[in-house]
Amino acid sequence: MPYWFFFSHAHDDRELDDNPNYLVEFYKDLTNEIKSRVDGELRPNEQIAFFDTDSINPGAEWLTTLTDAAQQSRVMVCLASPSYVMSKFCGKEYRLFLKRREQHARETAGAEKPDIILPVLWVQPTGSLPPSLSQFQYPLYGLPREYLGNGLRYVMRLKADYHSNYERFITSLGDAIIAAGEKY
Repeated sequence: MPYWFFFSHAHDDRELDDNPNYLVEFYKDLTNEIKSRVDGELRPNEQIAFFDTDSINPGAEWLTTLTDAAQQSRVMVCLASPSYVMSKFCGKEYRLFLKRREQHARETAGAEKPDIILPVLWVQPTGSLPPSLSQFQYPLYGLPREYLGNGLRYVMRLKADYHSNYERFITSLGDAIIAAGEKY
């Protein structure tokens, strides 16, 4: 089953918040944004997003399901954080999308690598990001400077102050997902 985007995150980041759970809220907001714009254009059996908590059925072989979903997703949205950088499984998901970019460039006679990895700074990592992750531009889309210093989770906690910034970010990230997904 193909997906518009694969939502890659560290499980530890989902457990940072009890109520509200900002990671789940961000996922739902982004999914709703994409759905409102492509719902009538979905390919047969295509879904908007893969989120391991919602998309893996009880009793399913989770590793196979996760790998298949990553291979069948148009775009990866990865939530960069200290936990993400340290996660073995997040690293595997990320490498799979890096390989897909390389493969696409080879198969299209050296064409530009597609922009199918869209990182979101979730929680500011301690120190610098690994080069494989820092090579990609983080989308800013009108977020306040607190985003670069603290990450999107921090901005969401202050959503009353930054509501319009957050809404613009969701819309613009949706634009980027759709543009990349239509090309690749």
